[in-house]
Amino acid sequence: MRQITLWWILALFLSACGATVNPDYSNIPASDSKIFYTGRILKTVSTVVLSWPGTQVTVKFHGTLLSVTMEDQSGDNYYQVIIDNDSSYVLKPQKGKHTYILARNLKDRVHTVTMFKRTEYIFGKTEIYSFATEKRGRFLPAKSPHKMTIEFYGNSITAGLGNEHPQGSSFNPQYENNYMAYGAITARMLGAEYVCIARSGIGMTVSWDSLIMPELFWRLDPFNPYLHWDYSTRQPQIVVVNLFQNDSWLVQRPEHPQYKLRFGDKKPDDEFFISSYERFIDTLATIYPQAQIICTLGPMSAVHPGSPWPGYIKIAVARLHTRRIHTFFFPYFVRHGHPTIKDHEQMAQMLTQFIRDSVLISSQ
Repeated sequence: MRQITLWWILALFLSACGATVNPDYSNIPASDSKIFYTGRILKTVSTVVLSWPGTQVTVKFHGTLLSVTMEDQSGDNYYQVIIDNDSSYVLKPQKGKHTYILARNLKDRVHTVTMFKRTEYIFGKTEIYSFATEKRGRFLPAKSPHKMTIEFYGNSITAGLGNEHPQGSSFNPQYENNYMAYGAITARMLGAEYVCIARSGIGMTVSWDSLIMPELFWRLDPFNPYLHWDYSTRQPQIVVVNLFQNDSWLVQRPEHPQYKLRFGDKKPDDEFFISSYERFIDTLATIYPQAQIICTLGPMSAVHPGSPWPGYIKIAVARLHTRRIHTFFFPYFVRHGHPTIKDHEQMAQMLTQFIRDSVLISSQ
C-alpha cells in the first residue's frame, strides 16, 4: 500500500481552517445502514461514536470526493485513512467539531474509504455526524469483505502504544499506531475482520489504573459501565488474549495504590492468579461457544526465562478441559520499552503461523 502525503497535508489544512461541507453536496448521516462499522461502536439517533483502538468505518460511494463531519473529544486521536485499499495517510482531527476532506480528485467511479482509529480510548472518543460527496454522487451499501472475525483482548502491547517510537518508549499518542500493532497485522494476513479491546496499563487482576480487564471487557462504551456490549450481534471465530504483563509488574509493588486496592497487605499466591485467569477465559468461552481462543503472553518481561506467568496460563487452560482453547507464547525479545512496529510485524508473523498451523486446522 503506497503512502500519500498530499492527502495528509490537505486534511490538516482543512482541519486548521475548520472547513465545512457545502450544503449542495450529497450528505448521509453516520448512522445510515449503508455505512459499515467494525468493532464496538456506539450509535445514537444520528451519530456514531468511536472509542476503542482499531475501530473502523468504511464508506462506499460513487463520486470523486468524500468528506466527513466529526467531533473529536481531545484532539489527541489519529486515524489511518485508506482509499480503495490502495493508498493511505494519517489524519489527526482537531479538538471539537470540524469537517475534513478524506479524498478528492478521484476518478468518477465507485470507491471505498476506510477510517481506522489508531489510538486507544484513553486519548478520547470521536463522534461522527455525517459523510458527504458531490451532489451528483451517491452512497452505496458497504459490506465486510471478510468471512472470519478475530478479536483481541490486551494491554499496551495489543494497543500498539509507542510502536512508532524508535525505542517503543513513548506514551505520546502520536507514536501509537494500532493499525500496525500485531493484532491488526495478523488480521490482515489472515484476511479477517479485526476487533480490538485494549487499554494500556490494564491487567487481569491489577492495573496501573482503576479498571482490570474482567471489569472492562463487557463495555460497549469504555467510558460507561452501564452500557454493555451485545455479544449476540457478532461471534468471532478466533479470540486472542494477551494479558498478565502489567500484573507481573504490579505484584512487585506493594506500595502502589492499585496493589493495595486489589490485594491489601497480603501478596496473592500462585493459585489466585491461575484461578483468576481461568475464570476470565471460561467467561469468554461461554460468551463465544464456537470460537477458538488463544491465550498468549509476551514479548516483554512476563515471558523472560524462569517467569512463572506462562505457567499460570498453561495450568488455567488445562483446567478448562477443551481443545478449542490454546496456549501460544511470544519469545522474550523486547527488553526495553514497548514493541516497535518491527517487533509487531515479527509477532504477527509468529501468531499467524500458529493460527494457520494449529488453530484453523483444529477448528475444522
